[in-house]
Amino acid sequence: MDKPIFNIDLIRNPKKYNITILEKNMRNLSKKIVLSTQVLDASFCVNYILNVPIDSGDEDSYIFEEDVLEFQPHITEEQLTMAKQKVSSS
Repeated sequence: MDKPIFNIDLIRNPKKYNITILEKNMRNLSKKIVLSTQVLDASFCVNYILNVPIDSGDEDSYIFEEDVLEFQPHITEEQLTMAKQKVSSS
């Protein structure tokens, strides 16, 4: 099994971790730190970053599509929309 990663690992190693490693460790990580330190794709953002119940009271529930587009400038609004549609149709 791979060694778990934590927020400090992401901060110390920006743009290092691939999607598979991040998915396996999301329970250990802040979504805001993942969003601001790693290179993500639209599907990951929809499934892991934006998919937080609004009334959870969790700080991560205040991440919006605009934040994704700001911190992940390689993702277009169209890609994000398509990823959301794919998730909602499954």
